[in-house]
Amino acid sequence: MSPAPLGGSTLPAFDAVRDRFAGLLADGTETGAAVAVCRGDELVVDLWGGWADQARTRPWQRDTIATTYSVTKVPAAATLLTLVDRGLIGLDDSVASVWPAYAAAGKAATTLRMVLAHRAGQPAFPEPRDVAAWRDWDDLTAMLARAEPEWEPGSQHVEHALTYGHLVGEVVRRVAGRTLGTVWREDIAVVLDLDFQIGLTPSESSRAAEMEQASPTWAGEMAGQPGSLRQRALGNPAGALDVAVLNSATWRDSEIPAVNGHGTARAIARFYAALAGWLAEPVFSPELQAEVLRPVAGEHDALLDRSVAWGMGLQFEESYAGMGGIGGSDGMVDLERGYSFGYVTRRLADHDRAISLADTVEECLAAAGERSCRSDLRGSC
Repeated sequence: MSPAPLGGSTLPAFDAVRDRFAGLLADGTETGAAVAVCRGDELVVDLWGGWADQARTRPWQRDTIATTYSVTKVPAAATLLTLVDRGLIGLDDSVASVWPAYAAAGKAATTLRMVLAHRAGQPAFPEPRDVAAWRDWDDLTAMLARAEPEWEPGSQHVEHALTYGHLVGEVVRRVAGRTLGTVWREDIAVVLDLDFQIGLTPSESSRAAEMEQASPTWAGEMAGQPGSLRQRALGNPAGALDVAVLNSATWRDSEIPAVNGHGTARAIARFYAALAGWLAEPVFSPELQAEVLRPVAGEHDALLDRSVAWGMGLQFEESYAGMGGIGGSDGMVDLERGYSFGYVTRRLADHDRAISLADTVEECLAAAGERSCRSDLRGSC
């Protein structure tokens, strides 16, 4: 088999990132992926390599896109937050104020802020559905509207693994009169030149990488024990951990705003640079941006089984804010070191690849004597 192809470029100060990425491809840790880094508004790393298909006959190209799982949650949250920024709805307004049926079963006081911060008490779809349900938006949102929350809304946070996008998305649909994927595409992605979408057109779908498991046991390991919160949250509707589903039109063409965004690493890094306010075209007003870039609460997350500081779509850890996707894709911004990072992969495994690349970025910054501030950043990410 021929060596995995490698494309793209880095600024000289970040050549070690290229070396690290090439090493992941050469030793088989990675089979198809892309990584991008913005230093402020300058694109300093833009690399792609490996194969876009399981047969390893189609090289990964500059415009190859891949499904990113929960990396999608931050664009989904940002879509709703832009409506807040325009004064169309408030963070502390109830969901039921625009979605009256949602007031059922003790949810009348659930606010947008609670939903955005994974505090709505609905981490799993409660009624079993098969794969076809991913195409039935009305059925899944009606299920959430009539369901009783698993705990009092606002009392604790637990990642809403698959439900998040339908909760956020139905509010967007009712406020904007368009689906979340459409609002994201027309109002954010086009404006910021982001090759990242939630619900693909046929031409976009033709650029999508075929997903594969790094190990035959990956899906089972991710699913959790039968009857556990994790299993209920990730296993219904069926198919979210099934490679055959991920590579199907059902997954690619539908809008599943919690998990089925497809895009490039470059788009993710640029999006986070915009969230940080480093681009000429900001995502939010300064007032809302300050609120978005701070945690809402920090406590144990029962689904993730670790302590998590959740904000409105973002996870926070030390100076980082972002969101990884199960399987290895990642997006984040480091506000202290002044860089944003995107990684997309077709090989479903752990996050070691993205972590190693981000660590290498920070080693490059340290070696170059970069200051941990943003005021000196220039360029065109």
